[in-house]
Amino acid sequence: MDHGANGIAGANTCAGEPPAFLDEERGIAKGTIAVEGYFDRGNAAIISEPFSMTAPARAILGFVAAVIAVLTFHQAMWAVLHVAGLMPPPYPITPIPPYGVPQIVNLCFWGGLYGILFGLLAPSFKALLWLCGIGFGVLAALVGLLVVPAVKGAAFDTIAARLTVQTVLRSLAINGFWGLGLGLILPLLIRRPAIKAEAPYAQT
Repeated sequence: MDHGANGIAGANTCAGEPPAFLDEERGIAKGTIAVEGYFDRGNAAIISEPFSMTAPARAILGFVAAVIAVLTFHQAMWAVLHVAGLMPPPYPITPIPPYGVPQIVNLCFWGGLYGILFGLLAPSFKALLWLCGIGFGVLAALVGLLVVPAVKGAAFDTIAARLTVQTVLRSLAINGFWGLGLGLILPLLIRRPAIKAEAPYAQT
């Protein structure tokens, strides 16, 4: 990931003076998400990823990032579980009713819809984006296990009967790993440059 120091936001900032939009208590620019903080060559510096793009743009990139995460992280964990004898082969092409869409395409579509929501919510996340992605993936797994069957009309006892330990752990592993991928891929797609702000600043 490119952490260029010549970010737009800091281009006109005088040495030793914090930009006006800087949140000095947190050390990051207001309205941004800190995706990585580190010490650069001994100087305290924090890199913040700006989320100043429009909501539709974030939604589109969220969809793209989620689809990529399905084809990589999601199916990678699926493959691991297949080797362990817990899942069928990855990249399944079993037709899904009512339109007979291959299962992998169906997974990409629904994963992309979740990605749209993730992209729209991204500016409100306080934790590292990849960590939020894991939580988002776990939430998606729980929706798939509990909410979707209920919406389709399944009775409570039927849903409960399907919730074996193996089924739950398998879903959490696959979707959690997908969420990790989503949280890692989305920042790579968001246009930069990043903001580099040195700290601490001299108080005037």
